[in-house]
Amino acid sequence: MARFLQIDWVIDLVCPWSFIGYQKLEQVLAQLDDDIHIDFHWHPFEINPSLPSGGHGLVAHLMQKYNLSALAAQTCLQRATQHSQPLPIPFSLDSDTHIYNTRKAHQLLLWAAKYNKQAALARELYHAYFVQHLPLDDSQVLLTIVSHVGLNRQEAAIVLADDNWSQAVINIETQWIKAGIDAVPTMIINRSEIVSGEFDSATLGKTLTDAVSQYLLNTRH
Repeated sequence: MARFLQIDWVIDLVCPWSFIGYQKLEQVLAQLDDDIHIDFHWHPFEINPSLPSGGHGLVAHLMQKYNLSALAAQTCLQRATQHSQPLPIPFSLDSDTHIYNTRKAHQLLLWAAKYNKQAALARELYHAYFVQHLPLDDSQVLLTIVSHVGLNRQEAAIVLADDNWSQAVINIETQWIKAGIDAVPTMIINRSEIVSGEFDSATLGKTLTDAVSQYLLNTRH
């Protein structure tokens, strides 16, 4: 009998812990047995849906949103930067870093599922923001990224201009909020177990292996 693992990955593309978590998750998944079928779905969860065009300085944004001192906000960035260093794609957040509205980027990520390109596009979006420090609210930046993963630039432009795609992002986020999700990254494993926030790779590996075993047990009854 085939072994199966479904992962619903709820994230925001400018959340450093989402990028850190995804890199760890990729490493853990690569260590699982080859015969496990992994069904992976990306879901939007904007942590700053009201950000204006052009974004906002990240330090100032953290100070305002979470009522932090400048030192505490800087410490948050340093901590994320340090945690990223052992990973395949380390990054650096500092006082010059901006945070951007990600609605358009999430519209494209939803659309990419149609072509089985969500993972490829998400990796490019993460890299564009965290490594290249590009604005993810800029349509031309997004269209260039789309081209890099082999998706149609003209079709992507239509998606960006279509309010229905924007509403689709809002609707999905509303569903997650109603389900009790209030932070990113959040991982739902086989539609039952939830892992949210930072996680230890070894612990996650065991959790996923156990989930595969439980799925087999359930399908035998």
